[in-house]
Formats: sequence, structure tokens, C-alpha cells
Amino acid sequence: MRRNSAIQIVVVLAAVLAPVLVIGRSEQNHVEMERARISHVAGDYAHALRTPLGGSLSAPGSPGNLRFTHLSVADGLSNADVRAIAQDHQGFMWFGTWLGGLNRYDGYTFKVYKHDDQDGHSLATDTVQKLYVDRAGVLWVGTMGGGLDRYDRETDSFTHFRHNPNDLNSLPDNNVNTFGEDENGVLWVGTHAGLSRFDRASGKFFTYTANPNDPASHGQIKVQALALDAATGLVWVGTEKEGVRVLNRATGVFTAYTNVPNNPSSLSSNYVENIFQDRAGTLWLSTVDGGLDRFDPQTHTFTRYLHDSQNPSSLSDNYVQGVCEDRTGRFWVTTNNGLNLMARARGTFTRYLSDPNDPTSLSSNVINGGALCETASDTLWIGMRSTGVDRWAGVAEKFTTYRHNSGDDNSLTNNAVTGLAIGSSGEVWIGTEAGLDYFNGRTFIHYLSDPNDPSRLSPGPERLVARDSHGVV
Repeated sequence: MRRNSAIQIVVVLAAVLAPVLVIGRSEQNHVEMERARISHVAGDYAHALRTPLGGSLSAPGSPGNLRFTHLSVADGLSNADVRAIAQDHQGFMWFGTWLGGLNRYDGYTFKVYKHDDQDGHSLATDTVQKLYVDRAGVLWVGTMGGGLDRYDRETDSFTHFRHNPNDLNSLPDNNVNTFGEDENGVLWVGTHAGLSRFDRASGKFFTYTANPNDPASHGQIKVQALALDAATGLVWVGTEKEGVRVLNRATGVFTAYTNVPNNPSSLSSNYVENIFQDRAGTLWLSTVDGGLDRFDPQTHTFTRYLHDSQNPSSLSDNYVQGVCEDRTGRFWVTTNNGLNLMARARGTFTRYLSDPNDPTSLSSNVINGGALCETASDTLWIGMRSTGVDRWAGVAEKFTTYRHNSGDDNSLTNNAVTGLAIGSSGEVWIGTEAGLDYFNGRTFIHYLSDPNDPSRLSPGPERLVARDSHGVV
């Protein structure tokens, strides 16, 4: 049997420092909890290490060449057109697809949820447009044609909220593009028929209607994006052709921002695909064919970031799908032509494009708008229009190697490592050809065999290590 000449523990320690519980459900919908198999979070393989990269909010350092891994239909994904991505509080990754239903991924396998005409609690339809996990951990599913679904983890089923033409307090339209939650737990929903807020207690929707005396009021306009301004409490509503409407919740009055021809400080396009507020409070608007806009609340004007074919540091495409600020402060911008990393202080972009000769590059340059998600383990997930899901786990950390040193008692007992296990307190147990080592991240304690003491470790070179359900090693 071939053995390691030394041990690199950083992967195991990374898993120890961030243990998660993965939910497994039997065919009888019985819920039980089990330890994740040496994984940061369900959906992140053990080798997908946390990124150690630092940087400021304004201009964090570039990670250089990114190496992506890919999930496709061949891996069990139900459809290659992934429109929405979310991670729930149990660590599962959820992928909403176009015509392929909803996928739950535990880091190893997929479970697919699809509509079943014979099951009233199945997914409303197989075309999923938006996913959202609220503060209570509830997964909401926005569909095309099926309304709004709420997933019940205990029963592994869905509750439907649909449009009823005879009920003014129902969902106004069954095509749900976006939703979000305010500080009071109110769910705001954007559909093809306008903006609504949902009262969870009563199950009723209040939909804003047009005011003939107020041209800025919001009626049956197709809503594409929502953002709740954490600083002002205003609700920003991005539409397909009518620019942006901003709601003052206290007064119920809307303010309109639209594109004004020949005014470069106005909204660059009336088709707003996404609205995002970064940690500094700045609002960013992703537009169709108008690039990326940054809003200035003092002047009520917009700064445009556009593609320039003569400038490789400009945005890669003017069809911007969405943005995401990761935990290190990096600002990612997805487009119809690749992924961009923006240095906000300089207004420049680093482009990451698909390369058919590099299997670790993006699988495609066409990225879906709502399909950009960073998980609790700092992994970036990207949903593609035709090639599934791409994942970037950050730049690998440097490994720390631990070897046997005959002059140092605080080292491995032997360089031939035959087994590893994680203890109930997060310690690492290491089986070697010379004995068993306990390692707490700082010091080693050795357990060795002694032929004259039967209470000591049994002799033998093969030491596999395991921990039972009671925590006993």
C-alpha cells in the first residue's frame, strides 16, 4: 500500500473550522441531520478552499487568472439554462432552470423538483425565474406562468400563490421576475403586472396601481428588479421599458428616473435588469444595452460605465445582467459577454471570458441575470444560459506541511499517514505507521503502542481512524 510521505492538513482544518449539517430526506420525507462529508458548505467540495485574498471596498486586488469548475447536465443538473441560484440556511445550493424545474445540490448529487399534474403540492411550473431565501430561512420560488411558490422543508413540498382574476388581493400576475424582503419581514414581489407587497399573516397581496394624476405612479408595468435602500428605506423598482420607479413607503409616492436623450447624466437605458446596493450604500443599476449605472443620491444623476472596443479595461459588454459584491469587497459584474471584476475607485474592469482551449475558464460568455451567488464559504456560483453552472472557489490557500522531526516532540510521529478523522471538538486525529496523533491546530499529542502495556495503542502499521455517532474515536 502506497502511503503519503508527509501530511498537508490545511484541507481538513478548513473543514473543521466550518462544519455544517446537511439535511437528508428519505422517501417518507423523514428529516434527519448528518455531518457534511468534509465540506465547507453543501455545494462546495472539500478542496474548494476559502479564498484568503484581502482588499478594500474600493479597489481590492485582482485574483489574476480564475480557474472555474463546471456543473452540467452530465453531472445531474436537469437543464443547462440556469436562471436563478440561492443557498439555503442548511447549506444546500438551489438552481432554478428554464423548462427544467428546480434543482437542489448537496455538493455531490442533485435532487430535481418538477411540476406534476397529479400532485397539487409539486412545483407550480418547470420554468423558474427567481430564487430567494428570506431571513427565516424560507425558500421562495418565482416562476414564469405558475406564480409564486413557497418551499416547505418539513414536507418537501410547495405552497402556491397565484393570480385570481376575481380576487384583488391575489398575486397580480403569474409571471414573477423578482422579490425581496424589507426590514419588517415584508416580502415585495415584482411581476409582469407591477409591484406588490405580501402580507404573510393574511396571505394577501397589495398591488400598487396607476394614478391618472401622477405620471410617475406605478401601474401595470413589467417589473424586472427590486432593491430596498437600507439607508433611506426607499424601494427601487427596475422595469423593462419604463426606467426606474422609486417608492417612498411612507407617502406612497413614486419618483421616476428615465433615459433622457443627449443627457449623459440620466439613466443610460429604460430597460433595467438588476438593482444592487453595495456595502457602502451605493446603488448600481444593470441595464440592457446601456451598461452599468451608478446613482448619485446628492445630484440624482447617474454615472455610466460602458463597453469601449478600444479600451480593454472597459466593461466587456453593454448588456449587463447583474452584480455581486463578495465578502472580500470584490465587485463582480456579469454580462452577455463574460464576467467582469470592477475596480470601483478607478472605474476599470478586468474581463474573464470563455476560452475553448482552457477547460478551467468560463464555460460560456452568456451569463443569466439572476444567477450570481456567493455562498457562506466564499464560493462564487454563476448560472449560464446554455452550459449549466460555473463555480469559482477562490485562490487556493498555501498549504502548511507537517512532517516528523526526530528532534521535535511537537511533530508527527511518522511521515507515513494512513488515516484521518475529525473529532467532536474539531480536533484532528492522525493515524501513522508509528502511532496515533492528536492535533488541535497547534500541538501534537502522541499515542504509541507498548508491548508491555495492554492498555496502550495496539501495535501494527495500518491505522485507519474513524469517529462514531457518539463522538468516540
